[in-house]
Amino acid sequence: MAGRAMSGKPWRGRSPLRPAGGLSIPGFALALTCWAAHAAADPSAGSQLQTRCDVAKQILSRLARRRPAKPWIFVRPDASLTLANNQASEISSDPRWRDPPGLALAQLYLRERSSDPLSSCGDFPSAVARLGGSVGNSEALWKKELDLVRPEGSPDPLWSYWTQSMSLPVLSADGREALAEVDGACGMTCGSGFLLHLRRDRAGQWIVADRLVLWIS
Repeated sequence: MAGRAMSGKPWRGRSPLRPAGGLSIPGFALALTCWAAHAAADPSAGSQLQTRCDVAKQILSRLARRRPAKPWIFVRPDASLTLANNQASEISSDPRWRDPPGLALAQLYLRERSSDPLSSCGDFPSAVARLGGSVGNSEALWKKELDLVRPEGSPDPLWSYWTQSMSLPVLSADGREALAEVDGACGMTCGSGFLLHLRRDRAGQWIVADRLVLWIS
């Protein structure tokens, strides 16, 4: 053989088991395994959005079981219906809670309340469809209903559909609690909004621990 192998000089090239970063392949594999374990244990490491979407779909299933017997349309949150208090301390300390969310969770909810599963979770619209609902635009639906001729003697008729919206649930630091806002309307004087506080049980299912009514029309 020619070259350095014949010169008697030691080979100073890179070991086939040592990548450019200086970490051996077995060491790299161990580090990757540790990172994967950390990501699985820490909801903020990569899988948090999927967990939040999973919580949203579990809430959606509960809403579907309780919807009125009329067309059910899921919409993005309407700012005019989002009337939760803007002070996290007042949310977490509201005396109507039996099982209140912590202050940090309430603060996170207020920071991210404008996020919604229709925009953030790719399979959420199909989940709505599987449960017998459809996705719509709240402003267009409101205009359509308000433009209809009202029945005689009825100054405020019930609408022909039920609209529902939800904020994307936020998670506590340990991934065991969630908080989301849910709003629904079926007429000018038919609707309500509330906060849902959920806890994850040992089986991984999200259970509604308590809810706080925010508004009723």
